[in-house]
Amino acid sequence: MWHGSPRRSTNSYRFRKLLGSAGLLLAMILFLASPVLAAQVKLAWNPNTEPHVTGYKIHYGTSPGNYTQVVEVVGKNTTSTVVNGLSSDQEYFFAATAFDDAGNESDFSNELAVHVIKAQVVGEGGTISPSGSIVVERGTDQAFQITPHDGHEVQNVVVDDVSRGASTSFVFQEVSANHTINASFSLKQNTITSTAGSGGSISPSGDVKVYYGENKTFTITPDSGYAVAHVFVNNESLGPLNEYTFTQVTSDHTISVSFVEKEYVITADAGEGGSITPSGSVSVTHGGSQAFTITADEGYEVKEVLVDDVSQDAVSSYTFSNVTGSHAITASFVKKEYVIMADAGEGGSITPSG
Repeated sequence: MWHGSPRRSTNSYRFRKLLGSAGLLLAMILFLASPVLAAQVKLAWNPNTEPHVTGYKIHYGTSPGNYTQVVEVVGKNTTSTVVNGLSSDQEYFFAATAFDDAGNESDFSNELAVHVIKAQVVGEGGTISPSGSIVVERGTDQAFQITPHDGHEVQNVVVDDVSRGASTSFVFQEVSANHTINASFSLKQNTITSTAGSGGSISPSGDVKVYYGENKTFTITPDSGYAVAHVFVNNESLGPLNEYTFTQVTSDHTISVSFVEKEYVITADAGEGGSITPSGSVSVTHGGSQAFTITADEGYEVKEVLVDDVSQDAVSSYTFSNVTGSHAITASFVKKEYVIMADAGEGGSITPSG
């Protein structure tokens, strides 16, 4: 179906001979289409000054110089008419004559040729302007603007069955034939760039495409012995997260993750009478080892070493190997005891004895 708005041609056409020396200009005002694809063109001209002119005739056809139809316009001062019943799939050629009260008719004017450019959107997602069947005078230019709706982008523009790519405009220059232009659109895709440092992974990763307005969730998984250090979204740290969701995506984003090795604390404590080295809260990375030395003070000896409340006897050292959790080690001491042998010979005693 053709659509359009009134437009006056910049080109004019003069009769070669018109009942004497007077002249006549023929111009296209507009070309319209009805809902049943029967089109109409409105033409206008200057009034003729010859005294005997009683009207005008618009001759037209579908090939140059071959006019098979005529519309008669009565009245010397009637300077426009509408030609109805035209096909929206055809190009037309128009010429005007004037006639007098005796039935004499002038020669034809120069031709006014018009061509049709059919412009439409294939599917949804945007507009092409102007749209419909656009009538263009021969030799003039006709521009089209292709505009996607929010969240969409131009997918392709096809001109006369030839792809012109994702263009947002196209101009037919010096139109001399009928044409077609079709525009198609697709949902816009944004890119979320997802990366992870050593010690874990993020899923999905890489350049992740997300359709306009959709949500996208990323899952962060540390390797064994590692923990999430930071999740950076658009270069801003959100702290240690195991998951993050971008909601209603309308632009490109970035997400990156850093990891750290897990650390465990071994609490080392010694009672009175000795020491344990190192002591206090001792940090050990995942899978690492840590040795402790238990030393009794002078006059003391190790009584017992407890590791996670389990006795290891009176050892002087202990090593935690392949650490995968927190632990505790405690050393206790007792004063040393010595034996004095006391003995008395005949004739007396010693107390205590033994």
